[in-house]
Parts: sequence; C-alpha cells; structure tokens
Amino acid sequence: MARTKVKDSQIDGELVYAYAKTERLGEMEEFISGTNTANIQSVGDRLYDEKFYKAAKILYASIPNNGRLASCHVQLGEYTQAVEAAKKANNPKTWQEVNLACVKAEQFRCAEIAGQHIIVHPDHLEEVIAQYEKSRPRLLCTCDSWGPLSLESLLGLFRARAVMIDLRDVARRVALAFGAGFVVVVPAAARMLRRWHSAVDVREPSEEVRDNLPGTFERHLPGLRGKIAHYQLGEFPTPIGTLSFEDPKTEKTFVVSLKREDMSSTLYGGNKVRTLEFQLACAAEAIKDVHGGGAISPVGGPGSNQVVATQIYAAHFGLPCSNLVVAPEGPALDNALNIMSMISLPGWTGATWAEGFTRVLQQCSDALLHGLPLPPGGNNRVGALGHVGAILELCEQLGNGTLKRLPRHIFLPLGSSCTTAGLLCGIALARKLQLGFTDEVMVHGVVIHHALAKVPAIGRWLIRTVAHSALDLVQELAGIDAHEELEVLLNTSLTIHSSYAGSYGSWTAAGLLAKEVVSAAHLSEPQPKPWMCSTFSSKCFAAMLDFIRAAGNLEEGDVLLWCTKSLIQPRGQISATTAWERVLKMPGGAQRYMRRSGVPHEAEFTELWSRRLQSKL
Repeated sequence: MARTKVKDSQIDGELVYAYAKTERLGEMEEFISGTNTANIQSVGDRLYDEKFYKAAKILYASIPNNGRLASCHVQLGEYTQAVEAAKKANNPKTWQEVNLACVKAEQFRCAEIAGQHIIVHPDHLEEVIAQYEKSRPRLLCTCDSWGPLSLESLLGLFRARAVMIDLRDVARRVALAFGAGFVVVVPAAARMLRRWHSAVDVREPSEEVRDNLPGTFERHLPGLRGKIAHYQLGEFPTPIGTLSFEDPKTEKTFVVSLKREDMSSTLYGGNKVRTLEFQLACAAEAIKDVHGGGAISPVGGPGSNQVVATQIYAAHFGLPCSNLVVAPEGPALDNALNIMSMISLPGWTGATWAEGFTRVLQQCSDALLHGLPLPPGGNNRVGALGHVGAILELCEQLGNGTLKRLPRHIFLPLGSSCTTAGLLCGIALARKLQLGFTDEVMVHGVVIHHALAKVPAIGRWLIRTVAHSALDLVQELAGIDAHEELEVLLNTSLTIHSSYAGSYGSWTAAGLLAKEVVSAAHLSEPQPKPWMCSTFSSKCFAAMLDFIRAAGNLEEGDVLLWCTKSLIQPRGQISATTAWERVLKMPGGAQRYMRRSGVPHEAEFTELWSRRLQSKL
C-alpha cells in the first residue's frame, strides 16, 4: 500500500526482503527486474547472513555481484556454478573460497580449476596449502594454469607437494602443457623427493659411535643417547663475533653479532656441518642395508655447499659417495670454486646439469635404485636435528658470558630451509626446557632461489613440515614434546624475505654492496671476516642491512647474523693438472659455465687451485 503512494528505497527493500522470507522468489525476481529503488546489495547481504542463500543468489545475480554470487553457490553445493561465477569475479579471495569449499566437498575437478587461479597469487597460497595437506587431493593445479609459470616455479610446487602427487596424472598433464619430453622429469623428481625424505632417517649407532652424542644434546636431551647415530664433524661451540660496519646509504655505524658457523671445522665449515652430523652417520648405517653396496648421493647445483660437505666428510670417514650435480645455477666465481672442490674430491660424477634431461634422469634413477640419495640441502628431520644443538649452544654461551644477550632477530639464508627449521625447533625446545628465548624473537629467512621467491608460501610449508617432523623425532626418542611452542613460533616468529633472491647462484646489486660493506667492516675479535658469496650470504646480509636501516631503534646484540658459508674451500688429493683435465671432459655447456664464472683457462684454474683451495685430505 505504501509503495503505491511513495517511492522509497527502504520500502522497496523491505518488500524484496518480505518476498524472500516468505519464499515468493518468483514474485521477488519479477519485482527486482522492474523499476524499483531497493538497495539490492544490502538486502542480499542481509539474506545471506540469515542463510537465505537461494534468495540472495537471485539478488546478487541481478546486480551483478559475482563474488557474493559464487559464495551463494558454494553454500548451496552448486560447485560448477560457483566456478563460473568466480571466473566472472576474477578475485583471488573468491577463488580461494571456492577452492577450499570444493576440496572439502571432494569436488576435485572444480577445486583444480579454482586452484589454477590461486597459484599465480602467492599471498593467498598458504591457507590453500594447509587445506590440501589435510585432505590430500591429487594435485593443486591443472595444465591450464601452467602457462604463466616458469618450469622452476612448477617444480617448486611439485617439490613442496611430492607426497600428494598422482604421478600418472602429472605425466599426462606435463605432456599436455610442455610436450612429452618433460614427462619423465617431473614424476622422477616427485619419486626422488619421496625417497630423499625417507631414505635417511633415524638409525641406531654402531658400537664404535654409541657414546658420541654432542655435549649440548647430552646435557639437555640425554634421552637421545644410544638411539641415533652421530658423527663428530665440527668443533663446538662455534665462536660469537661482533661486526661493526658503516651503512653507505645513511653513513651510520651499525653493530651486529655473528654466529660463526663458518668456522665450525678446519676440514670444511658452514651450516652443513651440523646438518650432516646426524644425517651422515645415519646414512652410514643405512647404506649397509642397500643391496649390493651403493653410495651416498648428495644433490644440488654447481654452487651447492651440501654436495661439497657430503663429499669431503664421506671421504673423511671412508664412505662411498656419488654426487648428483643436477640443478642449474647462475654463473659466479664462488660457484666455480665449489665445482673445483667437487672435482677434486671422491664422489665426482660429472656436470650432470649440463648433460640434458636423459642423463639427469639416468643418474637420479641410479641413485634411487642402487644408492642412498640425501635430500636437497639435507632438508629432513635428521638434518634439522643438528641445528637444534646450535640454539642450545647459544643458551649455554649466554650462561657462561660468551654471549651478552640472546638476539631478538636472527638472519640466515633460506635455501632448502633445513637450518631455519632446525633453529625454530631449537628455540621451541629452549622455551620448553626453560633454557632461554622466553622473550620475543624473530627468525628472518632470506630466500636465495628465484623459484621459491615467487611462491614464498612453499618455504613456510617446508619449514613447518620439517620442523614438526624433527620435533616428532625428539618426542619419540627423548620424550619431550615442544610442538605447542613451535606452533607459536611458526605463527609469530618467522619472517620470510623473498625480494633479495635475484637469479639463483648469481650476484645481485644488493649482494655486491653487501660484499663491499663487509670488506670494509671491523671485527671486535681476531677472526676472519665472513665470506659474502653470490648464492647465500651476500643476499642475507643485504636483507639484514635494509632491516636495520628501517628499524632504527635496535641495540647492540639485538641482531645476530648466522654465518653459513664455510671459510674453507677444500680440495682433495689430485693435482691441479688432473683436475683441469676433468674440466675439459665436462660437456660444452659446463665448460662455458666455468668461463662465465671467471675460470676461462688453465692458468686461472691453477692460480685459484693454489691460492683459494686448501688441501684437506
């Protein structure tokens, strides 16, 4: 009656609402298609909140508001229609809502379509990843989504989700997207990741190393004694240093603390020493069970510190080793030096990354079938366990006065994420055992690979997965449960910096500046300065410098730089001439890589061999 006498938005809106509440949807639809002054959006939201989804759907379709329309379809179980509405909305939040609902309802085809629109928006990946971990559908994306992504990004997604992939489905999709040549690569990579992360797990020690548990573990986690194999590779505790440097941009002097993991051993230092202390010992026990012998196979690129560390310590303990240098990496002298170390040590199998997919597949398959492949970067729970000791060590160094205060910010490179996961586990255990780190602390992981930089949520997923797995190990063997403390840290105390990666292995402008800053810096202790390398440490220092510059109110001791690059570049027992002959036998692509890395001829090679490499075997 009122509407026949006056045109009023509130009256029209209430009329639409009344039609909906009395389920006279036909009349409602006829009314809104004619002339009216109702606020359709407001009425639709009101009905949606009251769960009148059918009526709200009609209203949102008439505006149109495709994002809310997709939500209505989801609530009504109309998943195909939800996907169509989401396509029109083209909003990552809408796609995320549709994806999660479809996964929950096991509508995997619709979920995949939604997923393909999410993976190009890294900020929205994390919740989706968590949902997929719970429900384990076949695959996050379809081949339709792969066009805008690089192969490296795809392999990053596969690596992060290897346990969930249906390999036959992957092969079919890769063939459609890239051609049949890629079919053999991705399934093999997925299989290898499964094997990598399970091949080297907890092994009981043999009699000769049964009492070889490190002191920090003996004092704080004595339940590990006699339950996990361990080699003493490093000289611990590693020193604490103080570095003062001038910021070239502000001309201010900053002071940071250093954890000198780079000085952890006179054989070969760096963070991989702790990674291998448990991992290599467990591998040594596991290799005894490999049929027909076999070898321990570390994997990485030309600049891989993990490969160098595994080769030299395997040689030191007389263990069979066969490296897998399969990952492409940018040229730089630091990487060439690592290649020279690899060439000189037992276990060198060639520059496989430059020999094509067939050779990569063959070598990886051989490692899977006849050897013991180690995870990339040593990233599994046994590798991460070693870094727990570093945090326990920091707490002890505070207690004995070596360290004045525990840091509020810890900076380290984020590659495989093994070290980062281990440090977070250590902080969680320190809190559980009331050893320290009760105040707020932030662990800053600086991404060094361009593929991971595009999808930082994968880095978080890797850290979370390996860290919880490592604490599972501690709980199983030592009876201490610090999962609750770890979960708090993962949610509040982990920052991932993804804008410093550049191209994997190559110098960045910020990294070169970091190298110059450290070169001019001053150490308070009579120690060598940290090595700023192209792949890892320079990028980490660059991120730390920007952070300190922006923070402005930090005190001495607040920031700790984790020095992960070994100061020692080792070489084996062969001569420079023999090593150069091995370079000449490498494929043309690998020889060009050496030239582009600053080693064009035998003269430069020989000079570096004698000046930069140290004989260690």
